[in-house]
Amino acid sequence: MRLAFFIVCLFFLTVAIQAYSRDLSLKERAALMHFDKNEKVMDELIRQIDSPELSIPDYLSYQVNKNSCLPVKKLREHVLAGDEDYKDQTLNISRLNSVCTQGIVGLTSLYFKYK
Repeated sequence: MRLAFFIVCLFFLTVAIQAYSRDLSLKERAALMHFDKNEKVMDELIRQIDSPELSIPDYLSYQVNKNSCLPVKKLREHVLAGDEDYKDQTLNISRLNSVCTQGIVGLTSLYFKYK
């Protein structure tokens, strides 16, 4: 009996916690449409570039470009954890996604430079 009561209470707690988070709006989803593909390309480029053989300026460029998609990922997690009153973040997502794309271009140039 106690176990059943515990399971029912746990169910209601999880439902209550999920009610406070919000889904991405349509505009936010549209802004993030290509982010998953960008993330896969970024991971592949990072895997292909051998960072120990880079020169110091290129290594610094590699480190900066490697982390260029982290702000988009963090903002997406922050928006998903926010409540319904959290304002639309489409403009911020678009700006940060542009930085992520520029980081991919930078990693691509490093990849071709050292291949």
